[in-house]
Amino acid sequence: EKEMLYFNAAEQLYLSANYQKALVSLQKYIDAYPSGKNVYKADFYMADSYRNLGQVEKACESYKKVMADGEGSFVELSMLNYAKLSYDLERWADAFSGYSSLYSSAVIESNKSMAVIGMMRSAYKGHEWAEAVKNADRVLFDPKAEAAVRQEAEYVKAKSYLATSRRDEAFGILEKLSADVSGAYGAEAAYMIIVDCY
Repeated sequence: EKEMLYFNAAEQLYLSANYQKALVSLQKYIDAYPSGKNVYKADFYMADSYRNLGQVEKACESYKKVMADGEGSFVELSMLNYAKLSYDLERWADAFSGYSSLYSSAVIESNKSMAVIGMMRSAYKGHEWAEAVKNADRVLFDPKAEAAVRQEAEYVKAKSYLATSRRDEAFGILEKLSADVSGAYGAEAAYMIIVDCY
């Protein structure tokens, strides 16, 4: 009963968006009951509080704890937030790892789609060309993917092929993209073809 009182008081502070006080109260709960049944929820609330306060690195650490020891939707949401924050911090390997975990275990279909896009972008930014191509193909294979995302996937494939000296395949895709120069990817594709010809 005492443990639940501790946790409920901390949870109420979090739910009322009093993040600074919630952090203090949640930490007290974790210190008092390190094996408590609500520790993973407390870690999630701490992560979310840190995120809302702009303390992104601390948020990542707490989300990681929930990913390791949590249950249910708390884990899925932690994976998503950890991956997003890692991407924002330009930690491409951590972002890729977070999105991969999310892809493997997501129950919500939209999170699965988001995970594939995240893996593609993280791999591309991290110069993991084979993974970038593999996940770009997954995006292109998804019939629900939006046109803008499909165009980005084509672009990622082309640039990844160029980086691995597969010029013919790369320029085949760039040729297709350059048909519409009104968008950023089409315009850059056209420019790259012009530079190559020059």
